[in-house]
Amino acid sequence: MTGMHAGQLAEAATRGNLELVTLLLEQRASLADESPDGMTPLLGASEAGHEDIVRALCVRSADVNQATPNGNSPLFMSSYNGHFEVVQELCARGACVNQADDYGVSPLDISSKEGNLEIVRELCAQGACVNQAGKNGTGPLFHASQNGHLEVLRELCARGAHVNQTERDAPTPLSIASCCGHLAIVKQLCAQGAAVNQISHGSTALWVASGYGHMEIVLELCARRADINQAEKSGVGTLLVASKSGNLDVVRFLCAQGADVNQAEKSGGSPLFVASMHNHLHVVLELCANAACVNQADNRGASPLWVAAMSGHVKVAASLCAQGADVDQAMRRDSLIASGSGSFKVAQGTSPTWIASYRGHVEVVKVLHARDADINLANRDGNTPLWIASAESELEAVQFLCANGADVNQAGENGVCPISIASARGNVEVVRELCAQGAVVNQADGDGCCPLEIAAENSHFTKWLQGGSDLVKKRRRMQAE
Repeated sequence: MTGMHAGQLAEAATRGNLELVTLLLEQRASLADESPDGMTPLLGASEAGHEDIVRALCVRSADVNQATPNGNSPLFMSSYNGHFEVVQELCARGACVNQADDYGVSPLDISSKEGNLEIVRELCAQGACVNQAGKNGTGPLFHASQNGHLEVLRELCARGAHVNQTERDAPTPLSIASCCGHLAIVKQLCAQGAAVNQISHGSTALWVASGYGHMEIVLELCARRADINQAEKSGVGTLLVASKSGNLDVVRFLCAQGADVNQAEKSGGSPLFVASMHNHLHVVLELCANAACVNQADNRGASPLWVAAMSGHVKVAASLCAQGADVDQAMRRDSLIASGSGSFKVAQGTSPTWIASYRGHVEVVKVLHARDADINLANRDGNTPLWIASAESELEAVQFLCANGADVNQAGENGVCPISIASARGNVEVVRELCAQGAVVNQADGDGCCPLEIAAENSHFTKWLQGGSDLVKKRRRMQAE
């Protein structure tokens, strides 16, 4: 044909132009002809659902299994896009029903995922393997369960799909259905014999449903005798994950069913610990009402009250105190604490008041003080709440601590007192407050440097420290002599 160009047949097939396709075929256009995007005529027609063109190409012996560079065959493309008649035509022409793409996804897998019931039935009738898994370990039943396609699931089960299938640590169909909140799917899988306590991807179906707050699924699984205390691989139990997510109804139900309220993960965090950390007040109250240990600390020694104080959760801190939390329970070891802005290190002996002062959570400091927390309790480095508040320029915390009995001259590590560290860091307003509260401006640290000397060397302070420079010069002369 005069004027024929590369890709013309593929373009015509994709667009559904049967007349042009017929003409090009009569002119012996190549069936392997590719469009600019790499699609052969049969691939393009199959993807677009042009049954008449697919038939015309197959009559001319087009390769029904020729795939795209990433392994998508004509049957895969038509299955994915829901073109039932094209699927029938390709199967009748000998298309391989189990030919998977480069990810191991088969036509049956993709049609199950998309919920194309007619195509699923046709592929199964043509001998498609219902348990063929992809490279990530998931198969047709998994994807039908994930996407809530109940009738597809029933068809697959009727064809012998394994309801407990899991490969390469992929979630089971029951687990993924529980995760996605598909109650009807969960019921059907259980009726088909799904193992409710099977661990897949590190956790059980009940664990997943509890974490996502799918209450009806939790009820269904428990009715099927799911183990409410079965933990996932890192030791996080069902009650703990529900507490962390703030799913009060699930927490209340699990407690009523006898869940261990003090079951801790491997790092020592309990349900009450994580609920306190994430500011789930009603969950905290529910756990306490069910005899949760209010002072149960993690492996570092951080208690529920400590993490509430660190995060500034005032109502949670107050509730824990009302339940008898130890307001001075301190860290047992040096620890690196993660926060939204990065991480910071705290020393052994750091108390709730200290960490609240460090973070500037004055309202929490007030709650702790009202419960007789030791306002001068220092950590292993000797640094007090006032010292760290002064260092961090938390003026409101400094003012409250000073007004309520904090020792303004209590020195910390290397003899550094609050006014010295505030002077060194340029915290002018804090220094003024400490001076007003009777801080000793000549108290030397372990290196022989006094706050006044540090202040006089800082141009921000010399304007208001009267005679500071002269005093420093005199001090230096005396040291030199």
